[in-house]
Amino acid sequence: MPWQVWALATVIAWGAWGFLNGMALRSHDWQQLIVWGIPTTSVIALVLWFTNSERTGFDARAFGWASLIQLAAIAGVVFFYQALKSQNTAIVVPVSATYPAVTAFLAVIFGNEHLRPVQVVGILLVIAGTVAISISQGTGSA
Repeated sequence: MPWQVWALATVIAWGAWGFLNGMALRSHDWQQLIVWGIPTTSVIALVLWFTNSERTGFDARAFGWASLIQLAAIAGVVFFYQALKSQNTAIVVPVSATYPAVTAFLAVIFGNEHLRPVQVVGILLVIAGTVAISISQGTGSA
């Protein structure tokens, strides 16, 4: 399948993720969502592991990377929940969805990747849009 189909599926899944988080926080504490989300994620990961015909054995470096990735992910989720407690989902999700600009910056600085000028302009437009969304709403509650 072309990468664009996978990217679109990602956008749809992550969009649903943001919406579902906003809905869940209306009646549940963020701590509950994290605590119950971890075993759920583990079960899903194990099912994917055992149904994958190409799985490999334990790799300490992969474990280290996975640990670092999950640490960043869980920190992001905690920060995301804190933002959702203070502002509407329709504002927090688009603002938090600008994280690819950070990814691009880190990839250029540490990953030896390069951006074309049009890509830099796109990132700057995303940042400008984030500022516009942020200042147009001020503060409010979800």
